Amino acid sequence: MNALLLLVVMAATTVMTGMDDGYAVPEQGILWSYDLGDNLYALDISDDGEYMAAGTRDGWLYLLNKDGKVLISYKVGRMIKGVSISPDGRYLLAGALDEKIYLFKDAGRILEKNLGAGISSVDVSEDGSYLAVATGDKLSLLVQKGDVLWSGSFKSHIYSVSIDHDGEFFVAGFGDSNVTLFDQDGDIVWSYPVEGNVKEVSISEEGGFIAAGAGQTVYLIDRDKNVLWQNALEDKVKSVRVSGNGDFIIAASKNSIYLFDRFGHLLLKEPVLDELEKVAITSDGGYILVGTWDGIIGLYNTSMLEKPVTVIEEEQMKNESLQNESSKIEELQIEEEPVDAQEKETNRGICGPTLIVFISMLALFFTRRYF
Repeated sequence: MNALLLLVVMAATTVMTGMDDGYAVPEQGILWSYDLGDNLYALDISDDGEYMAAGTRDGWLYLLNKDGKVLISYKVGRMIKGVSISPDGRYLLAGALDEKIYLFKDAGRILEKNLGAGISSVDVSEDGSYLAVATGDKLSLLVQKGDVLWSGSFKSHIYSVSIDHDGEFFVAGFGDSNVTLFDQDGDIVWSYPVEGNVKEVSISEEGGFIAAGAGQTVYLIDRDKNVLWQNALEDKVKSVRVSGNGDFIIAASKNSIYLFDRFGHLLLKEPVLDELEKVAITSDGGYILVGTWDGIIGLYNTSMLEKPVTVIEEEQMKNESLQNESSKIEELQIEEEPVDAQEKETNRGICGPTLIVFISMLALFFTRRYF
């Protein structure tokens, strides 16, 4: 398969959904691409893939739908460093270097709050009740109205923060090479040291799985601090996300996209022709959103992407194993049938004569008694 973002690098300036230039829907599964007009800093997609958001260096916040239509374009003071869409797409949270967070509900702004420091990362819970915000070395948990539930300062810069659907747990990635899990009260559940600055972290919807990217390595950790696997990329990790159900992990280095399953198997590795900045994935892994440093974003249908030969071979082996098991079951059933038939015939042979003898004895008894 050729470069996944071949279309995207063609300096696209409009949404591509059936234009006559021949670049509408390439074979590799791209549905559309859009040029934001400036460098990309933040990206997210709703769980069902119906909505996606992006933030740029010049302070523009965009909300698009699944067809690539821009629903919101909102200008803030300085570059947007973090965006997050609630799973159902109703809430959109953005944080910028103008020290403010912006919360939207159904495309209308409901909160604008100054936190006193430039925002580095944000995330919103499922119903918009909880807002996790990182500002430099400070981590805060707010409610929808903007009240701060708790806030804590740390010794290291916080690059990324991610909250689960219910707001019970959230994870932060630190510059001192630590992935740290917090509960809703701000207490540290555990902290896990990795190699290199933690570029990005992502927690699944129920908080059971945590993906992290540090240095050239992608990690998948469960809520009990068990490292399920770690895989090295060919270059430094730029972005990493875990799907809502925890079954898929999407990662990006400077010039490649990687898609893993929960067990660490590489499902997709795709080189691109432009420098990647951010990736995002839907809950079921059916769609991935890719953004380049130049500000081009593209939505992809993963079911249309080619799988590596190793994955295809594994699937074939699984299918053959299932077929073999099914054949063995059928053979056992066939072998058992003659035994059943023989037992029935034997029973029939015993019951028949026995019944005749019994009837004869009754007849003899009545004959002798009454005649």
